[in-house]
Amino acid sequence: MESLFAEYVADRSREAETPSGSFTGAAGGAACGDLARISLTVENGRIASAVFGTEGCAATRAACACVCEMVERQSVVEAPSSGQSLLKSCASADANYYAALGASGINAAFSGIVNSINKLRLTH
Repeated sequence: MESLFAEYVADRSREAETPSGSFTGAAGGAACGDLARISLTVENGRIASAVFGTEGCAATRAACACVCEMVERQSVVEAPSSGQSLLKSCASADANYYAALGASGINAAFSGIVNSINKLRLTH
């Protein structure tokens, strides 16, 4: 798994500016400061190209590179479930996966994470 992570961190083949006419989504601004943007170019109902831009940690860059590779050439109907499956498999446990749809979903996910951290107790 570690070498696959390193491959995606090093993969700059899909790192690019937003193409003209693409559909773009962006997220970030959390306490860590990571920002991510993914842009999709669609032709005949299929994702012809997927590119990304990031600011922040290697994990963010690796995740964007992996998602862009996964969704290219998929139909616009198939792609969302593929991306969701990938992100779910990255979670250390099912309980640690949050399907955040929209701003309210992201706020709810972070609230859940904060509650889990607040319950954490360190022992020696």
